[in-house]
Amino acid sequence: MMQHVGDEIETRTKAFSLPGDTRSSGLRVLDLCMAPGGFSASAVKYSQDIISICAITLPHSQGGFKLLFESPLLQIQFQDITMLATEFGATDIPPTHPDRAEFVTDRPFEDESFDLVFCGGQVLRSHSRGPHREQTEPLRLRVSQLILALQRIRKCGSLVMLMHKADAWDTVKLVHQISRFAAVALIKPKKSHAAKGTFYLVAKNVQPEDDAAKEALVGWKKSWWDATFGGEDGLGGSEAPDGEDSVKKLLDEYGKEYAKQVRHVWKIQVDALSQKLEGLRSQTDTLSKQERMKRDWRVSE
Repeated sequence: MMQHVGDEIETRTKAFSLPGDTRSSGLRVLDLCMAPGGFSASAVKYSQDIISICAITLPHSQGGFKLLFESPLLQIQFQDITMLATEFGATDIPPTHPDRAEFVTDRPFEDESFDLVFCGGQVLRSHSRGPHREQTEPLRLRVSQLILALQRIRKCGSLVMLMHKADAWDTVKLVHQISRFAAVALIKPKKSHAAKGTFYLVAKNVQPEDDAAKEALVGWKKSWWDATFGGEDGLGGSEAPDGEDSVKKLLDEYGKEYAKQVRHVWKIQVDALSQKLEGLRSQTDTLSKQERMKRDWRVSE
C-alpha cells in the first residue's frame, strides 16, 4: 500500500527525485517511523543515486509494524522516537516520572544530514505504553518527528509527512508553520487514503536555518516537554488553546491559501465517501428486494 502512496506522491510532486543542484552528490534519506518501509522502497525506485538510508522505527516487540524493506544501504535503529529526550532538549528528567528509565540520551545520526526525510508515524493501538500517555501521544509523536526531521534535514531538502484531519486547528497551524520556511503541497492519495481523514504534507526547498524554522523548532520542543512532563500530575498535559487574536491573525494571513490547498483533499474524500454510501444503498436495496421476494413466496404458499 505504501508504495502505491509513494507512486502518487512522486507523480504529483517529484518529492523522491530531487534535482542534483539542490543537494550534494548522492541522495541521503532519513525515514522516521519507517516500518513496514514503503517510503524507502519508493525512494529507491525513483532515485538512482541513493547512497544511504537511515531509519528509526518502533521495535516489533513493542507493538511496531514488521519491517519488510531490505537494502544494503539501510542503517536502522529500533526505538521509540518519542523518548529521545536529549534530542528534544530535555536534560533533566523529573525523578518521579514513571518512564524515567526509558528516556534516552542518544541522538540518532547526530553527525549526518539528509536530503529527503519521511515522517510516517502514527499512534498504534498495538504499542505497549503506559495509560498516562494515551491522551498526549498523538502530539508527542508528531512533534518528535518534526524536531528530529528539522534538526537533520539539509538546506533545500524535502520532507514528506503523514497528516490527519485537514479541518483540525492544529493541522492548519502546522501547515502554516512549515509554509513559512518551505514550499508546501498537500497530497491525498486516491488508492489508499481516499475515504479516510489522512493525507500527506510535502515540503520542498526546506530552509532549516530560516528564522521561521528556528521559531517552529523552539515551539515543537516546548510542546514535547509539555505533553510529556506537563499537567498537574507532571505526566503530560494538552496544549493550551490559542487565543482569539492568534486565530484571527493566522486566518487573515493564511486562511485563503490553506483553503485553496486543502480543497482537493476534501473533494477526494467527499467523492470516495459518496461512492461508499451509494454502494451501501445498493446493498440495502438488494437485500430489501430479496426480503420482499421471500415474503411474497411465503404468502403464495
